Amino acid sequence: MMRPDMSAVLVVEDYPGTRETLADILRAAELFVIAVSTMEEALEAYATFEFDAFLLDRRVGSSHSDEWLSRLPSPPAAVMVSGDDIQILRSVQVHSHGRIFAVRSKPVDPSALVDLIRSAISATGRYRAVVEQHRGPRLGEKGSPGSVFRFLTSTERRRLCEDSLKDWSAFRDLMRDSGRASDRFMEQLARTAEVTQAGKSMMETSMRTMERIVANRATVRRANRTISRQAPQMQPAVSSADGIAMVISTHAREQRRLRDVCERCVDCVMEAGDLGTSVGLAISTQPDLAVIDFDSDLGTGAALVLSLPVFAPRTRVLVLTDDPDAAMGMRTAGYSIATSNISESDLDDWIARVAS
Repeated sequence: MMRPDMSAVLVVEDYPGTRETLADILRAAELFVIAVSTMEEALEAYATFEFDAFLLDRRVGSSHSDEWLSRLPSPPAAVMVSGDDIQILRSVQVHSHGRIFAVRSKPVDPSALVDLIRSAISATGRYRAVVEQHRGPRLGEKGSPGSVFRFLTSTERRRLCEDSLKDWSAFRDLMRDSGRASDRFMEQLARTAEVTQAGKSMMETSMRTMERIVANRATVRRANRTISRQAPQMQPAVSSADGIAMVISTHAREQRRLRDVCERCVDCVMEAGDLGTSVGLAISTQPDLAVIDFDSDLGTGAALVLSLPVFAPRTRVLVLTDDPDAAMGMRTAGYSIATSNISESDLDDWIARVAS
């Protein structure tokens, strides 16, 4: 291995302009400089010359210089200069086990860079002096010869420890923020589970309703066949349509009145008294007729049902309301309008007209 007459520095930088600038600054300070652009060239130079300091970029091509440095058996003190954030560089320094003497973010003042390299050269000299003095089998028992941390001055050690404490504080803050984010995520999961459970309950209600619809249809058809065979003259004036009607109202008495009228015209009537059931039944059964008591306690829920695309295009909707503004909006949307106290005969006529 060749030993230059002056202190030798290996510069590893893949950008040509930056590499030549750093080399020129160090050569002007009367230092022997070898500048390379790849880790392969750096390894070849390391095997040829005995360097007193390294000046490294953190990333060289697709490689990381700190990983390359960790594989060397006994490297000199290294100074890392990179465009990365200083906190990242300090974290790399802490995990280098003393192989990285100092870190700086680009751009670097030339005079400060020279002073830093000279300090690294001094640290390497102290390290090598101790290794030479204690050369022998006991060296491996006392510590790794690849680390120069034991031979730093007290000021250099204190600076490195202060930087390490800053990194630990930043890491602790990051973990605290991550914990808060995790708590928020778990709360969101809990809310999602509640919504899923509500959707499951709605679907179960819809399935039970569909089972009742199928059973009611079979019953009505059997009754119609019996009436046709036994007493044709008893056929109702308005024939029963093979369809489904849906009544939405929170008032039980009004709901029963509307249901009784609808049952005279269609073979199955469904009732809903809340928003969830109304939406679930409308989507799952797609009724032929829908009578909505807009002025009941359902309130804005009825407006929401009407604003959502829950009904099929073939569904005929009658909205019962005494609010002129609501009536105008519903009529504009294509719905039929009637007053909330519509008579049974008028409701019977509307159902017969749209069901025919």
